[in-house]
Amino acid sequence: MKSRPIYIVEWEDPSGTASWLTEEEVKKRTPLRCTSVGVIVDKNAHHMTMAGTICEENNTFSDTTTIPRNAVCRMKKIGSMTSKSGKR
Repeated sequence: MKSRPIYIVEWEDPSGTASWLTEEEVKKRTPLRCTSVGVIVDKNAHHMTMAGTICEENNTFSDTTTIPRNAVCRMKKIGSMTSKSGKR
């Protein structure tokens, strides 16, 4: 059985618009604050990839998000899951 920690990750995502804005409106724009929950499938010095859904039958992942490491504001372990490896 494989144990995987579950994390809640708060991160900032760029935001943009194709609309015409005044200079004052442009100056008020900020990145979007996002929150993702799941297991870390892969990570390196530049980015990490999380998955919110795991299929034990064939070791596949869904609901994946790849986040640049420098965009992560906060990361907290909130639990763990234990899954069977391989097919049942």
